[in-house]
Amino acid sequence: MAGREFHHGPYLYTHEDPDIDAVSSLWGSVRFVPGMKDARIILVSGNWDGIGMRDCDMAVDVRAGGRGIKGELETLPDGKAIIHSSFKYIIDHYAPEDDRKALLPWVRFIDLQDSRGSAVGELVRSTNDPDAMWILSMSTFSAVLAALKLVHGKSSLVVIQRVFEIFDGFLEIGRGNVRAEKEADQAQLFGGGQVALVTDKKEVRTDHVLWERGVVAIVFVEGNNIGVLRTRHDRGGVLCNDGSLFSASHPRLLEIISKAGETVGDFSADWFAHPSGFLFCHGSRKAMAKYPSKVSPMDLVHTLVELLGIPEEPEGDGPICGLD
Repeated sequence: MAGREFHHGPYLYTHEDPDIDAVSSLWGSVRFVPGMKDARIILVSGNWDGIGMRDCDMAVDVRAGGRGIKGELETLPDGKAIIHSSFKYIIDHYAPEDDRKALLPWVRFIDLQDSRGSAVGELVRSTNDPDAMWILSMSTFSAVLAALKLVHGKSSLVVIQRVFEIFDGFLEIGRGNVRAEKEADQAQLFGGGQVALVTDKKEVRTDHVLWERGVVAIVFVEGNNIGVLRTRHDRGGVLCNDGSLFSASHPRLLEIISKAGETVGDFSADWFAHPSGFLFCHGSRKAMAKYPSKVSPMDLVHTLVELLGIPEEPEGDGPICGLD
């Protein structure tokens, strides 16, 4: 048994040469199963019978004489049977609700990889799966595990340690996505939900959530920063009501800046217009504004609604945070 030393705490067992389900199940157990935070990881033969396990110990992705956690058996409508991943079982039974949501793309990816042999192949065949692209873009993990094994050779415990670091990052990304969904709920919507006002955004992905909900333009206010973002989800471009291509630095918006006595340009100017037309701002996260703008965010909102030729009634109960 690799790694077996005297240890007062629990032992956490899985099979030698751990695959994607085994290493992810180890991580899920240490992070979410009560009492396993400081468990010592032990690698055993895949046919180990569990002899020597104590009540405080745990085994994942190995039967361990009937004491280990394996995935649940499911019989499909066509009569075929599949065994789901141990990782799915652990997350479903032990992770808090928000973290189950945060980890959903990785749980689905690993479950498909373990139960069907190829998550990518399964999703590509399922062209009607609305989550296919999302899962594939978030879960390119099988190649990473293979690369770690090639680099570290027989040092399986080193591979497991690296995987733990990666999954800690995955969890934080997922938690940020959950927070972004909630933050997007607080945005004030105008013009049939196509223009949003977002103040003091904390999560990077909040903009993307709003794009996915059909928002075309976002007016953002973050400290001294203020500006307009245009969606890049519509590859064909967004048209104004006069048929022209919508840009975040449309001439009508430039007029607002000029009336406020502020300038547009590079370096020392008050406002910056991105050449591709998706960003028009007085300060951004890459270059924070050192002083506030005189431009009212609601002037930008009203002008955007007019440009896009959509009704101006606000939707939802999102706060405007005292903005004029």
